[in-house]
Amino acid sequence: MSGKKPILSDGIFTLCVLLCNLILSMLLNSRFQTEATTPMLFVLGVFLISWRTQGHLWGFLASLAGVFAVNWVFTYPYWQLKLFSPECITSAVVMLIVSFVTGALTTDLKHQEKLKAEAEGERMRGNLLRAVSHDLRTPLTSIYGACCAMLENYDELPKETHLKLLSDIRSDAHWLNRMVENLLSVTRVD
Repeated sequence: MSGKKPILSDGIFTLCVLLCNLILSMLLNSRFQTEATTPMLFVLGVFLISWRTQGHLWGFLASLAGVFAVNWVFTYPYWQLKLFSPECITSAVVMLIVSFVTGALTTDLKHQEKLKAEAEGERMRGNLLRAVSHDLRTPLTSIYGACCAMLENYDELPKETHLKLLSDIRSDAHWLNRMVENLLSVTRVD
């Protein structure tokens, strides 16, 4: 179902831009008799469609629709297709080139943004791992040091020192356990 949403939204966007081009061209042409601006508006529409939509399909279809619209509505003899005139062929070629170049540039930009986002994610992941490893090493070092002190000096240390070291070991182990549980819950959420 999620694959149909971009197709539907791209199709609606394409249709809206083409209709806006057609209406705007008709208004400008009836008000100012500026037939020369009509192909430029459709080239702009093809550019916007190619830039905004996924892939090359919608830009290609917009190019064809633009050529037909300009030829049928705005080229003499009006309301008739005269597809093999030099103007029509030139318009078709220009709109197709605009469509494919814009689509290619847009695809390349999206790919670069994806790579940049992945690199940023890796950088953040590395920073998080460094911070976590530091936070885990600190209590482990304390636990290791307390255990070594107790083992190496067992007979020389008074009972109060043994109890203090064991209390510190328990406290650091508890803190370490909470840290690991928090990390596990974060990875489950992720």
